[in-house]
Amino acid sequence: MIYVKMFGPFSLSYGGVTVSETDNRMKKVWRLMKYIAAKRGSVVHRDELIRIVGSSDNADNISSLKTMMHRCRNTIDQLKHPNGRSLILQKEDGYCWNPAVPCAFDADLFCKYADAGDDESEGGKTQSRLKALEIYTGFYLGRAFEELPDLAKDIQEMHLKYIALFEKCAKQLEARSEYELLSKISESAISIDPYQEVFHYHLIRSCIDLGDHEKALRCYDRVNLLFNSRFRVKPSDRIRSLYRYIISDRQPLVADISDLIEEILKDPDNNKPLACDFDTFKAVSLTYLNRLRGANGARFALFTVAPKNGSVHPGKKQLERAAADLADTIQNCAGPRSVFTRYGAAQFAAIIFETEMRALETLDLIRSSFSNLDRSSPLTLVIESKQF
Repeated sequence: MIYVKMFGPFSLSYGGVTVSETDNRMKKVWRLMKYIAAKRGSVVHRDELIRIVGSSDNADNISSLKTMMHRCRNTIDQLKHPNGRSLILQKEDGYCWNPAVPCAFDADLFCKYADAGDDESEGGKTQSRLKALEIYTGFYLGRAFEELPDLAKDIQEMHLKYIALFEKCAKQLEARSEYELLSKISESAISIDPYQEVFHYHLIRSCIDLGDHEKALRCYDRVNLLFNSRFRVKPSDRIRSLYRYIISDRQPLVADISDLIEEILKDPDNNKPLACDFDTFKAVSLTYLNRLRGANGARFALFTVAPKNGSVHPGKKQLERAAADLADTIQNCAGPRSVFTRYGAAQFAAIIFETEMRALETLDLIRSSFSNLDRSSPLTLVIESKQF
């Protein structure tokens, strides 16, 4: 039986031999195999495959597709499977995965164990869910959102299924005090997707429950640095509450007020605006606005990175770089009487606690500084603002 691995790098295995997209530079060939495997059970029309591999619209398209399918079969031949060449069949006006050749798909096994975990007894649920988590070794189809945009929804849904499964399993392991195992699956989940807070939360909590506060503190420092450097925000309050619990064990039972004030005032960034998550942004903003009500001393601004007129919509990486540049620009231009947060993939919200004139001067400085970063960029900064 051929084992088809669709989580992480796509690969085929048989009789101790594995061929993987990581071992081959023929990206379009592997893209074809991945797409046909994902569409198993149906015939994929040749026009659809031509579009998937990005061929131009000319008379040689069909010939080029046949050549690539020949290379697909040559790659599969390396497995030495007796029916390997018939694994992908030409049928009607397209191609399909041959259901007559026995195959085991890790994605099917994952779904089988994940769904079984909802139907079995309490003890069996955990074991089935753990098997499913073990199978999920990376994003479905290697997170090929840009490479295979037609399958983006499938990739996202599979990952959401994994996250939901992790949370169910974590809850069961906590109830059974199996903290070592919970720590292990949390570490594995973080290696797959380091930007899911739920994975970090359960890792830190399991370390606390195991009594290893030093490791818990290191794990908190890691997620704090990760989120601050990538999104310019701090972890959620749920994670920060674990941090406060950890350090409370190190604090004296009775603190001196002078020591407390010194701890608060030693922030090295006290001359810069506050970058925070959206919940903290709301809390800080409402507190200050209640104090400033009627004083005409705060301006709300929404910053949006958008394509210039006539420009194509930017790719995910380009948009992420622009968002990071915008966060740095706000950080450098806004003063300490400001608070800002990331609101979306390409948006930041801010409140500037200054007079209207000074706030507008700050917004102009942010606009000009951002535009000067890369004048050839297809992106521009749109700023909307209102006085509270």
